[in-house]
Amino acid sequence: PFDAKGMKTVLYPNRLNGAKSKIPVPLLLSGVGMRRKSLVVVAVDVYMIAINVSPAEIQRAKSWDPSSSLTLSDVLLADIPSNSDVKVSATIKFMREITQ
Repeated sequence: PFDAKGMKTVLYPNRLNGAKSKIPVPLLLSGVGMRRKSLVVVAVDVYMIAINVSPAEIQRAKSWDPSSSLTLSDVLLADIPSNSDVKVSATIKFMREITQ
């Protein structure tokens, strides 16, 4: 129910190189943000970042209490064993070439 700005709405990390799981656990797009740089006469889109979260982590996020001392990232990244499937990912997409 929000503008995905061209980012994939579902990712399957088991299809990436080095993935530990053969079971397709989808990561669902939960937010997209654009970084804009304001120059003297024009604003330029620099990059977009997307956050993808597994369905189980979405349920954990829903149980998060914003008034608690824990941040949402603390809740999402807590107790993830190193041999588990991917739970949260970030994707960055540059909107233009970067030169020096």
